[in-house]
Formats: sequence, C-alpha cells, structure tokens
Amino acid sequence: LERLRASGDIYRGRYEGWYCVGCERVYAEDELEGGRLCPLHRREAVWYAEDNYFFRLSRYQEALIRAVEDASDPNHYVVSPPARRNEVLGKLRVGLNDISISRASLAWGVPLPFDASQTTYVWVDALLNYITAIGYHDDPDTFARYWPADLHLMAKDILWFHAIIWPALLLATGLKPPRRIFAHGFFTIEGQKMSKSLGNVIRPAQVVERFGADAARYLLLAAFPFGTDGDVSLGAMAERYNADLANDLGNLVNRTVAMVNRYLAGRVPAPGDAGDGDLALSRAAAALFDRLDAALCNLAFSEAIAALGGVVGVANRYVEEQAPWALARSDAARLATVLYTLLETIRLIAHALAPIMPRAAARMAQQIGATLDAPRTWETAIRWGGLQPGTQVAALPTPLFPKLELEPR
Repeated sequence: LERLRASGDIYRGRYEGWYCVGCERVYAEDELEGGRLCPLHRREAVWYAEDNYFFRLSRYQEALIRAVEDASDPNHYVVSPPARRNEVLGKLRVGLNDISISRASLAWGVPLPFDASQTTYVWVDALLNYITAIGYHDDPDTFARYWPADLHLMAKDILWFHAIIWPALLLATGLKPPRRIFAHGFFTIEGQKMSKSLGNVIRPAQVVERFGADAARYLLLAAFPFGTDGDVSLGAMAERYNADLANDLGNLVNRTVAMVNRYLAGRVPAPGDAGDGDLALSRAAAALFDRLDAALCNLAFSEAIAALGGVVGVANRYVEEQAPWALARSDAARLATVLYTLLETIRLIAHALAPIMPRAAARMAQQIGATLDAPRTWETAIRWGGLQPGTQVAALPTPLFPKLELEPR
C-alpha cells in the first residue's frame, strides 16, 4: 500500500454511490435492475457516501487496452473466453473512473499505513493477497518463481476487479499482470444462478455423497463448456454417471479383466501381429493425448471428456467386432492380440483420466496390473506397449462405478 501511494496514484476524495452489501461494491444505476436492484443478489442497493482515498484508475485506461489487445506489449495479458475479452475491452473503451481503496466506516480490515483512521477496501485487500502470499516484499526468490501467474481463474461476476482493477494496481507498482485471466460462468438451476440467499442450491457435499469425489468432478466438468453458464441437476448427473461411467467405461474395464481371467489365467498376453481393427484402436488411444493437451490448456474440460468418451466408445465397439468369446474357441493367438490391445487401451485411458479422476484412474490401472505412480509424464507413459506380458491382472474385477438406481421422472 505504501508503494502504491508512492506511485503518485493515490489521493483523497468523496466516495458515493449505490452500494450492494452482498457484493461489497458500488454499481452504476444502469447496472442495477430498475435502477436499484442488485442483478446478483436481487435486493436493493443502498446509497453510500464518505471521504476515502482513491486510486487513479482512469490513468491506466490506454495502457490496459494495449495490454489486452497487443501481444507484443510488455504487459500483455490474455482475457478469455472471447466473450469476456470483449466485455473487458468494452468497459475500457467507455472509460474508467477512479476507485476508492479505503473505508472510514468499517472497524475491521487492514488499516491504511498512511492513515490509520481508514481501512483498506476489502477488494483491494483481497487482490493484494495474490502477491503478498507468494513473497512480494519479503521473499523475492519465491515471488520471482510464481509471478506473473500463468493463469488467473475467477468467476465472471468478479471479472471487473481481476481484469481491470488488478492489472492497473500491478502496473502502478511496476509489476506485470497475470499472463492469462480466465472467467468461468455459473452453475445454474433452471437458468438462474445458484445462491444461498435464494435457496436454489445443490451443495457440493450432496454431489460427492451421491457420486463420490472423482465422479463429481467428472460430471460437473462434463456438464457444459467451461466458461459459460450451464444448468445442473442431480437427476441429469445421475443419468450421465450411469451412461458414461457405469455402462461405458466401467463395463469396458470389468469385462476385459474378466475375459483375461477366464481365457488367459489372469495374465497379460503377448500380442501378435496387429490387424486393421487393432491399429485403429491403438491409434485412437494414442491420438487422445494431443486432443487432451490442447483441451486442457484451453480449459475446455467438456471437450477433454468428450475426447475420452470417444476412445471408450471405439474400445467398446472393438470388443463387439472382435468377439473375444468366440476367439477363445477358435484362435488363441488372435485372442491374445485382441485382449492385449484392450488392456493397453485401458492403461492409456487411465493415464488420460488421471487429471480429472485420480483415484478412479489409479484403481482402473491397478485392475489391469499397471500403475500410474511412475512415470507421471505423458510423453513416456503413453507409449504403446507399456503393459508387460505376463503381468497379473486383478483376480476379481471390482466395479469402478456401481450403477445407480434412477428416480422415475
């Protein structure tokens, strides 16, 4: 705060406007519904006025526009998804007003070091924690390691603070903004944002209790494209759980392990020459990782899950086309190749699934006699042929995702 004042961008002035207690911010009248109602908390804002200290945010309008638009600018930062970038640029081009950074009427909070009668505005205090927590001022080596952050993630309703005010505060003190700022949307119920005050809430504990922590992550990330708003319901999640996890993925693992036990005494077979069907599946599994890498780097979690589901679907069709149960009676060598191809595909799926469902992925690998512990890099782990012939699979496959009883609609 002292360094911010030393920048010359702090002055004393009169703070007033329509204030939402829940948001702890002032809204312009055109931002409020009917000129008075907070769009998020659905309650009336109150008029608030007092003498405070201000930050000259208006001074940084052009610098912020350049930083967002120009990749060659030394302070460049990416705002995504594209709709949020457009929102930020729209606000910047309209013009910026200076902002209050303190309050005189609150006893709690961090006192301003240059005026103990005022406490730091909660949103300024919160933003500064991003750098003070990683060594700004007292641990330069740690700070240099972590800042500027590669990715700053927040909800869309606080984009103003993180994509405009925060970069300006950083520039004022000679620091760079985060390299990328990503604003995600809301989970909604029947199109309305979940809110404790409104009571339309699905609690995280409910989701975990019903599906387990791993499946809860999968179901929430798969529900809709990350970055947009999307409806969720326990019923829809249960249906996807049964379809994607119990029926498709869980069944693939269960029946493959069961067939290895039934036909090959529980040992991973040595594969023979690969045919067209084997190569098609192995190539689909290997290609998965480039798609995952691109999707995860773009925070496109639903796309990553769709790519995973695509390979699971190819593997299940492969089982039906190759019919190992028939090969067990007629062609032992071909059976060995088919079951090895399935086992190795499951191993790769487990690695691909690990960032989203780490415990389930580890259990999946364990059932086929593999491990995800080492190596943990995709470059080495995803090479085809990592599962060694002769490895013992689980003697009794355990359902990874027990099927749920669905409530009637």
